[in-house]
Amino acid sequence: MSSLPDPATDAVGYGKRLDFIAAELAASRPRRVLDMGCGTGLMLTAPLAALFPETSFVGVDDDGASIAWAADNLRATNLRFTGPQGLAADERFDLVIASEVLEHVREPAPFLAFLAGRVPPGGRLVITVPNGNGPSEILALAEVLAKLSGVQKLLGGLKRRLLGQAGGGGGNAGATLAISPHVQFFRRSDLEQLFAGAGLAIVAFRARTILCGWLLDSLIRLTRSGRLNAALADSLPACCASDWMYVLERSTAAPSPEREWRQGRLASWRRRMILLRWGING
Repeated sequence: MSSLPDPATDAVGYGKRLDFIAAELAASRPRRVLDMGCGTGLMLTAPLAALFPETSFVGVDDDGASIAWAADNLRATNLRFTGPQGLAADERFDLVIASEVLEHVREPAPFLAFLAGRVPPGGRLVITVPNGNGPSEILALAEVLAKLSGVQKLLGGLKRRLLGQAGGGGGNAGATLAISPHVQFFRRSDLEQLFAGAGLAIVAFRARTILCGWLLDSLIRLTRSGRLNAALADSLPACCASDWMYVLERSTAAPSPEREWRQGRLASWRRRMILLRWGING
C-alpha cells in the first residue's frame, strides 16, 4: 500500500484526499492519530499507516463487520482497529480524522464536540464531507428517486450493456461493509457554524472533485478524465465541487455557538427519501 490511488482513474478523488491528509501529517508529524469512522480501513487508515510508519494509528468504526474485516486483513505494527468501546474515556490524540463521516451522523454538533475533545487545545482535525448541494449529492438524490420509481433497474441494465460491466462487487471489501446512507446535506455556512460551535477554527480548505456519483464514476474511469475532474475543483468556485476537505484547529477558548444548528425542510425531505430507499426506519 505504498502508492496512492491514481487520480487519473479515480472519479471521487481518493488520491487527492489521501494527498491532502498526508500533507497535514507530514507538516505536523503527530505521534498518535485517530481515524474516526474508518470503515474497513482500506481507503485511508492503512495507506496512511504505511506512509507514516513512525505514527501510531487507531481506526474506529461502529460497524462491527467493517472493523472485524480490517483487523483480520490490515495488519501493521503501527495500526490498530477497534469499535467505539475500545477507546478509553480519557484517550487523546495529536490528530483526529473524520473523513466522509459527518454526513452519516444524525446529530453532527455533539459528534464534532466529541471529536474536538479527543485532541488537546491547539490540536488539529481533518474533516472531509460532501457538498450537500453539489453534483454528487444531487445525483445521489436522483438515484434514490429512480430506485423508488423503478427506473434504476432499467438504467442499470443499460449501463451494463454500454460499459460491459457485470453485476456484483467480486466479493472485495470497499470503504465500508455497512449500509449507512447520508442523512445530512451541508452547505459551507452550515459547516462553518458547526465548526465554530465545537470550538474549531478552519486552518486549510480544499475542494476535491467536481463530478462524481451515480452514473458518472464509471464514465470518468472509462475516459480517464479523473485528473481533470480533480483539477477543476481547484479552479472553480467551491460551491461547484462535490466534496470539501478541511484542516481544523481546536481553539484554546471555550466554544460559543451563536445558535443551535438545525437541518432545513428540504434536507429533511431528502433524508426521508434516502431512508425509504434503503428501508431504514427514520
